[in-house]
Amino acid sequence: RIVYANPCKPPAHLAYAAHAGIRLHAFDSECELEKTAQLAPRAQLLLRIAVDDAKAQCALSNKYGAAMHEVPAVLATAERLGLHVRGVSFHVGSGCYDPSAYADAVARADEVFAHARAPMDVLDVGGGFPGVDTPALAFGDVAAVLRSALDARFPAERAVRIIAEPGRYFAASASTLATSVIGTKHI
Repeated sequence: RIVYANPCKPPAHLAYAAHAGIRLHAFDSECELEKTAQLAPRAQLLLRIAVDDAKAQCALSNKYGAAMHEVPAVLATAERLGLHVRGVSFHVGSGCYDPSAYADAVARADEVFAHARAPMDVLDVGGGFPGVDTPALAFGDVAAVLRSALDARFPAERAVRIIAEPGRYFAASASTLATSVIGTKHI
């Protein structure tokens, strides 16, 4: 029930995860596949793809995710190494404030499913969901766009398991910081 979602793992962490029975791992490069083949050859993999996260408080695709033009080569390397790619993952960035980013990312994921020679059955839609509703953006706004995109690209008859990483959604409203400002300095 655990996904090792970081696509770039230190070798010791990868080996420990394999030893602990954590089988579902994200990856985004041929280098990560080489490590996985050596240290966790029974892993089941999710190819993390780069998506448009320009409208997020914290962009992630500048450091994680395979570019779409890299997908065929990365999938071929996984096949050559005998690794099982079960699906695709993406993350539109933490604090994404444009619901259309989810629709675009789902479309990109569907393209990857089309490239795969072996069947895939998992789609991880990542996170970035708002933790607090505002007049500008509410969780329901994101959910409506995401649901529509998933219904269009990954209808139930495709039998693809949809999972998510709703960290900000749960953590953003878990606490409130109160502080007193006792002085300022203008520079």
